[in-house]
This record gives sequence, C-alpha cells and structure tokens, in this order.
Amino acid sequence: MEKESYYLEAGRYIERNPLRAKLVQDLKDYPWSSYLAYAYGQSNALVDEDPYYVQLGKSPVDRQTVYREFVRLESPYAPMLDRELVDTPF
Repeated sequence: MEKESYYLEAGRYIERNPLRAKLVQDLKDYPWSSYLAYAYGQSNALVDEDPYYVQLGKSPVDRQTVYREFVRLESPYAPMLDRELVDTPF
C-alpha cells in the first residue's frame, strides 16, 4: 500500500461491501461503516479523518461530494478482486 491511489481504491472496495453483499441498496442506509462520516459529515467517534480524504477537497462539503461520487462508482478492479477473494481457499 505505497501509493495514495491504492489506499483510496481499498477504501472504496471496503465501503462498497454492503452493496455487494446486498445488505442495502444505498450506502447511506448502512450505519456500520465510515461512509456516513466521510460522505455526509456525520459525527462518528470511531472514525479518524484519513489524511488522503482531506486531500479530496478544500472544504468539508467539497470532500464529501467528491467522496460520495468516488464511492458511487465501482472500481473496474472490484470484480477481479471479488473473484480472487472468493476463489482463494484460506
């Protein structure tokens, strides 16, 4: 995890897990992740503001908007990761 872009991709993959698992149809309906804190500024004592997140915009509103859009779009690598994680025995 040396590159900033990998951190962001890993975060997006994790944030989208409830969608892939069909637990919710909209991530704002899943309260057990950092999504509400980053995407909507909802206070959460368990979430420390990520330094990469801070770089997404000049203001909290800008960062939240960029984050929502970023997470909304599925990474092109997600299906490949899903196959690897599901098909790899532990």
